[in-house]
Amino acid sequence: MKISTTAQGRRSELKVTEKLISLGYSVFEAVYPDSCDCIVRTKQGLKQIQIKTLSTAVKQPLPGVNLRRSKGILYQKDTVDFFIVTHPDNNDFWIVPFLDGNKHFNFHELTGFLNKWDSIPKPFENS
Repeated sequence: MKISTTAQGRRSELKVTEKLISLGYSVFEAVYPDSCDCIVRTKQGLKQIQIKTLSTAVKQPLPGVNLRRSKGILYQKDTVDFFIVTHPDNNDFWIVPFLDGNKHFNFHELTGFLNKWDSIPKPFENS
């Protein structure tokens, strides 16, 4: 069964939230759609996370992800610290630090970011 893009995006957000919580992060979801998807509390302060879903559409030569807003609008450094890309059919995650200019990554270009959770500073721990 094919699910809508909106439903798939929400599913990815829930997968990432669950994973971040399992790693010890406090996760705060955005309520305004023009901001990042969530914020995590780390030892280096708050980090803004934008969650994306890997596209496996048949029309593309390789699965990939566009690290831009809809209509090709670029994300700005003051609104995103990390992109977390999820695979729609399994539990693979790619953790990509913010890149000026954003870009489209094909599947092979993402390889070095697979499950690089240590890219995100360690979770803040209450004493």
